[in-house]
Amino acid sequence: MPTYHGHPHESVDEFIFRAELFKLGKCIDFTNPHNGPRVVAKLAANFRDGAASWYHAKVIVEHALDQVGHFSDGLKSETKKEMIYLRCSTLAEAIAAAQAYEPPAQGSSPIPEPVRLLLREFKDVLPEQIPDQLPPERAVDHVVIIRPDAVPAARAPFQHYPVERAALEEYIKGLLQKGGD
Repeated sequence: MPTYHGHPHESVDEFIFRAELFKLGKCIDFTNPHNGPRVVAKLAANFRDGAASWYHAKVIVEHALDQVGHFSDGLKSETKKEMIYLRCSTLAEAIAAAQAYEPPAQGSSPIPEPVRLLLREFKDVLPEQIPDQLPPERAVDHVVIIRPDAVPAARAPFQHYPVERAALEEYIKGLLQKGGD
């Protein structure tokens, strides 16, 4: 495998020609997109001195996780925590998470028409002033009070006393074993 040091007297074209010749001799199809990362990794492994440090810096800057890291540096700590919680692996995911988590600037944009229609449809249950953030995460069986005078429509159907639940499970197991209705 040819090596490249990055010295001024070395030709990049000559290195690429020798590398292509080497790959053809080893029967490695470097034009196939599936072999691309393998070929680049083998070529990069043979960089020496300044060429190796240039390639290393290029990989660090272009790597998606590092882009997420650079993007999150300018965010508030709560937003950074949310991005870590959501495990954003690409820059697009990180931007979407930050936009969803960061409150918009006051008067930044009007409410879209579909949202306005939805709010109008459910105006009897929604408060007059829409909160600017979501309520904190809570347990499954708690009730979110949207409006102080509103009554919840129904309780969760899976809430039973432990004895009642055990009896119901036994009954269902019996039905499943019988194969009956």
